[in-house]
Amino acid sequence: MLFLLFINDICDIFGDFLSVKLFADDLKVYVVIDSMDKTDRLQNGLDKLGEWSETWQLNLSINKCLTLHVGELNPMFSYCIRGLQLADVTETVDLGILVDTRLRFDKHVCSIVHKAHQRAALIKRCFRTKDANVLMKAFTVYVRPLLEYCSPVWNPQYVCHIFNIESVQRRFTKHLTGLRNNTYITRLSKLNVDSLELRRLKSDLTLVYCIVHGLTILDCSQFFYVVY
Repeated sequence: MLFLLFINDICDIFGDFLSVKLFADDLKVYVVIDSMDKTDRLQNGLDKLGEWSETWQLNLSINKCLTLHVGELNPMFSYCIRGLQLADVTETVDLGILVDTRLRFDKHVCSIVHKAHQRAALIKRCFRTKDANVLMKAFTVYVRPLLEYCSPVWNPQYVCHIFNIESVQRRFTKHLTGLRNNTYITRLSKLNVDSLELRRLKSDLTLVYCIVHGLTILDCSQFFYVVY
């Protein structure tokens, strides 16, 4: 709490011309480059960040600071903090989500699917019980969160990605005792669980409800037109 109070004013140094997001000690500064002076504004904001760091004697991990140029028409200027040039990257992990320059999440989906398959296989090897309900609870606790973390951000629209994500639960349930010869839909029905695709849809709808009813800090008018 003391640390958050200490750095709380860091967002004020950038003024109104830059967008800033702060989460714990993670800071994102961004702007739409629709004119040449926007690059100067962004660099000016980074210069102020360096001055703030020196004034309050709080060192920045500049080696961990990156520049992600989003969009094909981005001029891709290089920026620096306190004379040190920031590395230009084509992808980076932002609060657990792998983001690339096209704002597509292909690699993120591949990453979480790979990790989920490994963890699901570990459950089958380490648990002595063959009880399907117990193993499914272990899957729910240890595997499913990997596949659902922040899903409204990256919820895939391509069939191949949807299939790859679903394959984790499909493969795991197929090897449960007494369910091998059942279809995937039948297995889900017997286990009383939803498909991962349906769970993502419910998560999206829940977020929409919260936005529309003012239960989040997001401005509903920026996302939806309400028709009465």
